[in-house]
Amino acid sequence: MYILLFIIAMLYLGGPIAVWLTQRQAANPQMQAYGFSLETPGYEFLTTTAERLRAMGFDLVGYFGLVGQTKNVNMFLAYLIHRGNGDLAVAAMARTTQGTGTQLVEFATRFTDGSGIATGNSKTPGVYRRPRTKPVYHFPWVSDPARLYQFHQQLILRDCAAKKKDVPAAGKEAERLLDSMRQEMKDQVFAGILQLDSSRAWYKPTLVGAFVMTYKLLFPFKQIRGAMKQSKMRQLQNVLMARAEAQPIHPGI
Repeated sequence: MYILLFIIAMLYLGGPIAVWLTQRQAANPQMQAYGFSLETPGYEFLTTTAERLRAMGFDLVGYFGLVGQTKNVNMFLAYLIHRGNGDLAVAAMARTTQGTGTQLVEFATRFTDGSGIATGNSKTPGVYRRPRTKPVYHFPWVSDPARLYQFHQQLILRDCAAKKKDVPAAGKEAERLLDSMRQEMKDQVFAGILQLDSSRAWYKPTLVGAFVMTYKLLFPFKQIRGAMKQSKMRQLQNVLMARAEAQPIHPGI
């Protein structure tokens, strides 16, 4: 009995404290550019997905690495833009000391009023609080980038049809991605999840933020959230697929 109570205490009290003490994200993220080819073995997910996106009309901005942005996790990206529609796309994969982790595709669109919308297939539960003006929709069971992009377009048509897209100028696409990352962390400061440390070089969780982020990944909260979100997104998928044939892609620029 005492052992069980000790384990529970370690998970539900020790876990958030450990996150509060150790988790850090660079306040000014930097990307390493790898150009337009990536032949290193183990990154086929990025190159294969990039080719599929190019077949959909996207142009490759380049391959990039976010090394050292978060402790113990490095992210590698294929970054693309659809210049005709004004939408951005990222294929991403995480590498840790244990090997390859998360792999995902995400489409994102920013509007001139500062709002935005993103659609992806990440299987990792989100722990941040999303601003209402910047929703993110995840369909983790959808592996086809074309289907995901169709959903993204339908969501724009449903919620943002009257808005004008804020498209980065040629040559400024990488800065746009970094700016989006900086803004996301600032949004979490406003939500009370993150704060700048004394050096102002790193964001760290607030004590409340550490508990919120950790509990979202612990039993039973993770399972309850996951089941509710999957049910909601399955319903949304049915609605979007019913509308897909009736509505065209929305350029918005």
